[in-house]
Amino acid sequence: MKRSTIGVALVSFVLGALLARTATDGFARSTEASKPSLYTDARYGYSIAPPAFPKGAKDTAGLAATFFAPARNGFAPNLGLMIQNVAMTADDYRDLSRKQFKQADFTVLSETAKKVGGKDAILWEYEGKSGGRELRWIGLAVVDTDKIYLLTATAPKADFDALAPEFRAAIDSFTLGD
Repeated sequence: MKRSTIGVALVSFVLGALLARTATDGFARSTEASKPSLYTDARYGYSIAPPAFPKGAKDTAGLAATFFAPARNGFAPNLGLMIQNVAMTADDYRDLSRKQFKQADFTVLSETAKKVGGKDAILWEYEGKSGGRELRWIGLAVVDTDKIYLLTATAPKADFDALAPEFRAAIDSFTLGD
């Protein structure tokens, strides 16, 4: 995948404000029909088996799951998982992301290298303006052999501190399968 294509995918996801306006429900992609997933939400009292869409082709990116909080003032805080089917090192992804943050005029509050399931990962907290709103994000990029898992939590800056514990717990729960 060309770096410009990854950049476009990253920016489109980083600007999570658009997610709230697309009315997109959660998506899931499964490569094994024999191991169905099940999403259960005890708070609202439902379960759903996501469709077993085909795995994305090389050099593509796709939104795998999105979770929305109730909207307030026309924006729904959200957590999304994008899978970018590209081979790239964590250093290259970090450098590309830094350029994208700068182009979007976002302020990076923290950047931490870590491991998730033995894979290199980068955790960011950043803030900026998107769609006329002051927003704040937590992003986690996990680098696998031929893909990047990108989790991004987005909320209005004024609401972020109240939602941050839930965002962090969800991001910290992310694991990779066998």
